[in-house]
Amino acid sequence: WEAKMSRDYGVVSFMTRDGYPKALADIKDKNNKVFGVKVQFFKRGPAEILVKPVRDIKIPGITKKIKFWVVGRNYTHTLKILVKDYLGREKEITVGKLNFSGWKLMEVNIPDFIEQEDYKASEERGLTLSGIKISCDMTDIVPGRTFYIYFDYIIAETDLFVEKFREVDDMVDAW
Repeated sequence: WEAKMSRDYGVVSFMTRDGYPKALADIKDKNNKVFGVKVQFFKRGPAEILVKPVRDIKIPGITKKIKFWVVGRNYTHTLKILVKDYLGREKEITVGKLNFSGWKLMEVNIPDFIEQEDYKASEERGLTLSGIKISCDMTDIVPGRTFYIYFDYIIAETDLFVEKFREVDDMVDAW
């Protein structure tokens, strides 16, 4: 993963850090790392922080919900996810505000208007996770103050019926 933002508004850095939500203690084994982002703001303005995987993450099946753990620091910034529909068109989905302290499981249902399949047009289906965006609230940006956010354990709830029960002799239309 990587993080970036416009240099007009501040400097962003990122790293993996030791730690995890205590709610995940029973499933965490040797991977006790989280992804952390640090932003030092220069000025107020419509700053956006993008957190993107090195390569987009293709999610098999029809995605119903995306969940992930986030550390909030009680800012009024808005957390969003960036996804691509089955035709590769990027969409933005609002997850919620970061006005909480500590770890919180944030989740968002994938709206019906984001197309994930069309049997008549393409054999491709599903979503691709292309990133996470933090839209900063200008009233909550203080030049010189450092903003931190941490992410862990991204999960997609999917319907895999078509992938699991496809006829073995069905023709593939990708030629």
